Amino acid sequence: SIPLFLGRVKSKFRNLQSISRAFQVAEQHYDIGNDLFSLMLDKTMMYTCGYWTKDVNTLEESQLAKLDLVAKKLDLKPGMKVLDIGCGWGGAAKHFANNYGVNVVGITVSKEQLDFAKQQCEGLDVEIRLIDYREVKEEFDAIYSIGMFEAVGYRNYKKFFEVVRR
Repeated sequence: SIPLFLGRVKSKFRNLQSISRAFQVAEQHYDIGNDLFSLMLDKTMMYTCGYWTKDVNTLEESQLAKLDLVAKKLDLKPGMKVLDIGCGWGGAAKHFANNYGVNVVGITVSKEQLDFAKQQCEGLDVEIRLIDYREVKEEFDAIYSIGMFEAVGYRNYKKFFEVVRR
Protein backbone atom coordinates (compact mmCIF):
# COMPACT_ATOMS: atom_id res chain seq x y z
CA SER A 1 0.00 0.00 0.00
CA ILE A 2 1.05 3.61 -0.56
CA PRO A 3 1.11 4.61 3.18
CA LEU A 4 3.29 1.61 4.04
CA PHE A 5 5.66 2.40 1.17
CA LEU A 6 5.87 6.09 2.17
CA GLY A 7 6.54 5.09 5.79
CA ARG A 8 9.43 2.90 4.71
CA VAL A 9 10.88 5.63 2.50
CA LYS A 10 10.55 8.19 5.31
CA SER A 11 12.31 5.87 7.78
CA LYS A 12 15.31 5.65 5.43
CA PHE A 13 15.93 9.37 5.91
CA ARG A 14 15.05 9.63 9.60
CA ASN A 15 17.55 9.02 12.39
CA LEU A 16 15.91 6.26 14.42
CA GLN A 17 18.57 6.55 17.13
CA SER A 18 17.79 10.12 18.20
CA ILE A 19 18.21 11.10 21.85
CA SER A 20 14.47 10.93 22.53
CA ARG A 21 14.18 7.59 20.76
CA ALA A 22 17.11 6.20 22.77
CA PHE A 23 15.12 6.78 25.96
CA GLN A 24 12.01 5.26 24.38
CA VAL A 25 13.87 2.11 23.33
CA ALA A 26 15.41 1.80 26.81
CA GLU A 27 11.96 2.07 28.34
CA GLN A 28 10.61 -0.71 26.11
CA HIS A 29 13.62 -3.01 26.39
CA TYR A 30 15.26 -2.44 29.79
CA ASP A 31 12.61 -0.78 31.93
CA ILE A 32 10.50 -3.93 32.10
CA GLY A 33 11.94 -4.75 35.51
CA ASN A 34 15.27 -6.13 36.60
CA ASP A 35 13.89 -9.50 37.77
CA LEU A 36 14.04 -11.01 34.28
CA PHE A 37 17.61 -9.88 33.70
CA SER A 38 18.76 -11.08 37.13
CA LEU A 39 17.47 -14.57 36.24
CA MET A 40 19.45 -14.83 33.01
CA LEU A 41 22.64 -12.95 33.96
CA ASP A 42 25.27 -13.63 36.61
CA LYS A 43 25.95 -11.49 39.70
CA THR A 44 27.83 -8.85 37.70
CA MET A 45 24.66 -8.24 35.63
CA MET A 46 26.81 -7.82 32.52
CA TYR A 47 24.69 -8.13 29.37
CA THR A 48 27.59 -8.87 27.02
CA CYS A 49 29.77 -11.85 26.22
CA GLY A 50 32.48 -12.95 28.62
CA TYR A 51 36.17 -13.54 28.06
CA TRP A 52 36.90 -17.24 28.34
CA THR A 53 40.42 -18.38 29.12
CA LYS A 54 41.76 -21.74 30.29
CA ASP A 55 41.42 -20.55 33.91
CA VAL A 56 37.78 -19.49 33.57
CA ASN A 57 35.01 -21.96 34.42
CA THR A 58 31.84 -19.93 35.02
CA LEU A 59 29.92 -17.11 33.37
CA GLU A 60 30.74 -14.79 36.27
CA GLU A 61 34.47 -15.60 36.03
CA SER A 62 34.34 -14.89 32.29
CA GLN A 63 32.72 -11.51 32.93
CA LEU A 64 35.37 -10.59 35.51
CA ALA A 65 38.13 -11.73 33.13
CA LYS A 66 36.62 -9.48 30.47
CA LEU A 67 36.57 -6.51 32.84
CA ASP A 68 40.18 -7.10 33.86
CA LEU A 69 41.16 -7.22 30.18
CA VAL A 70 39.36 -3.90 29.59
CA ALA A 71 41.11 -2.38 32.63
CA LYS A 72 44.47 -3.54 31.30
CA LYS A 73 43.77 -2.06 27.86
CA LEU A 74 42.71 1.25 29.44
CA ASP A 75 45.75 1.18 31.75
CA LEU A 76 43.53 2.13 34.69
CA LYS A 77 45.33 3.76 37.59
CA PRO A 78 43.95 4.84 41.00
CA GLY A 79 42.39 8.29 40.93
CA MET A 80 41.56 8.34 37.22
CA LYS A 81 38.18 9.74 36.19
CA VAL A 82 36.55 7.23 33.82
CA LEU A 83 33.38 7.42 31.73
CA ASP A 84 31.26 4.29 31.21
CA ILE A 85 29.00 4.89 28.19
CA GLY A 86 25.98 2.63 28.49
CA CYS A 87 26.80 1.44 32.00
CA GLY A 88 23.87 -0.96 32.20
CA TRP A 89 23.38 -2.28 35.71
CA GLY A 90 26.74 -0.91 36.89
CA GLY A 91 28.77 -4.14 36.96
CA ALA A 92 31.81 -2.70 35.21
CA ALA A 93 31.71 0.58 37.17
CA LYS A 94 31.54 -1.37 40.42
CA HIS A 95 34.42 -3.66 39.42
CA PHE A 96 36.68 -0.83 38.28
CA ALA A 97 36.00 1.36 41.33
CA ASN A 98 36.49 -1.60 43.70
CA ASN A 99 39.52 -3.19 42.07
CA TYR A 100 41.33 -0.33 40.32
CA GLY A 101 40.55 2.68 42.54
CA VAL A 102 39.10 4.81 39.75
CA ASN A 103 36.24 7.31 39.86
CA VAL A 104 33.56 6.14 37.42
CA VAL A 105 30.76 8.15 35.87
CA GLY A 106 28.31 5.70 34.35
CA ILE A 107 25.63 6.86 31.95
CA THR A 108 22.49 5.07 30.85
CA VAL A 109 19.17 5.91 29.23
CA SER A 110 17.30 3.30 31.31
CA LYS A 111 15.61 4.29 34.56
CA GLU A 112 15.60 0.68 35.81
CA GLN A 113 19.30 0.29 35.11
CA LEU A 114 19.99 3.64 36.76
CA ASP A 115 18.24 2.59 39.98
CA PHE A 116 19.91 -0.83 40.06
CA ALA A 117 23.38 0.54 39.25
CA LYS A 118 23.12 3.25 41.91
CA GLN A 119 22.19 0.63 44.48
CA GLN A 120 24.92 -1.78 43.33
CA CYS A 121 27.60 0.94 43.45
CA GLU A 122 26.50 2.57 46.70
CA GLY A 123 29.45 3.64 48.81
CA LEU A 124 31.90 3.48 45.89
CA ASP A 125 33.48 6.30 43.92
CA VAL A 126 30.80 5.88 41.25
CA GLU A 127 28.18 8.28 39.94
CA ILE A 128 25.39 6.94 37.73
CA ARG A 129 23.50 9.39 35.52
CA LEU A 130 20.37 9.16 33.37
CA ILE A 131 21.76 10.85 30.27
CA ASP A 132 22.45 10.12 26.62
CA TYR A 133 26.11 10.01 25.55
CA ARG A 134 25.52 12.97 23.22
CA GLU A 135 24.77 15.15 26.23
CA VAL A 136 28.08 14.53 28.06
CA LYS A 137 30.20 17.70 28.13
CA GLU A 138 33.05 17.03 30.60
CA GLU A 139 36.46 15.43 30.11
CA PHE A 140 37.70 12.06 31.38
CA ASP A 141 41.02 10.24 31.68
CA ALA A 142 39.58 7.14 30.01
CA ILE A 143 36.33 6.11 28.35
CA TYR A 144 34.88 2.69 27.71
CA SER A 145 31.65 1.35 26.30
CA ILE A 146 30.96 -2.36 26.62
CA GLY A 147 28.18 -3.61 24.38
CA MET A 148 26.37 -0.30 23.87
CA PHE A 149 27.83 0.66 20.50
CA GLU A 150 25.42 -1.64 18.66
CA ALA A 151 22.59 0.67 19.77
CA VAL A 152 24.30 3.82 18.46
CA GLY A 153 23.12 3.31 14.88
CA TYR A 154 25.27 3.88 11.82
CA ARG A 155 23.99 7.42 11.37
CA ASN A 156 25.43 8.29 14.78
CA TYR A 157 28.86 6.64 14.52
CA LYS A 158 30.57 9.92 13.67
CA LYS A 159 28.81 11.76 16.51
CA PHE A 160 29.65 8.99 18.98
CA PHE A 161 33.35 9.22 18.21
CA GLU A 162 33.23 13.02 18.22
CA VAL A 163 31.83 12.89 21.77
CA VAL A 164 34.48 10.39 22.85
CA ARG A 165 37.28 12.42 21.25
CA ARG A 166 36.03 15.66 22.86
